[in-house]
Amino acid sequence: MIELNKYNIVQTETIFYISTNISSGGIWIRYTSHAMQKKLVGAGIYTWENATSLLPMIALIVWTIASWQDNPKWMRVAEIMICIMWIIYDLFVRAYTGCLTEFIILTSAAIGMFRHDMKKKEEGE
Repeated sequence: MIELNKYNIVQTETIFYISTNISSGGIWIRYTSHAMQKKLVGAGIYTWENATSLLPMIALIVWTIASWQDNPKWMRVAEIMICIMWIIYDLFVRAYTGCLTEFIILTSAAIGMFRHDMKKKEEGE
C-alpha cells in the first residue's frame, strides 16, 4: 500500500501545480485527475493481495474526487467514508496505530459535519 500512497502524493502535487500555475487549470485538472485515477486503479491491481486490498484503492479514488469538490459538506461526507474504509483495512492488516489515526480523523470529520452542516440546518429551521 506504500506504492499507492506515494502515487497519491504525486497526484496531489501535480494537480496542485496545475491549479496554481496554468491559467486554464480547470480542464487540465479534470484530464489529469481522470488519467491519474486510471493509473491508481492500475497500481491497485498491481498490488492486489486479496479483496481487502481494494479498500485503500477505493479510499484514494474517493479522496481524489472529493478533494476537488466545491462543497465542503461533501468533502466531510467523503472523509467519513474514507476513514471507515481505512479503519476496516487497518484492522485486517493489524495496523492498530493507523486505525487509531483514522479514528481521530473520523471523529474530527464527524464533529465538523455536526458543527458546520447539521447545526446550521437546525438553526435555519
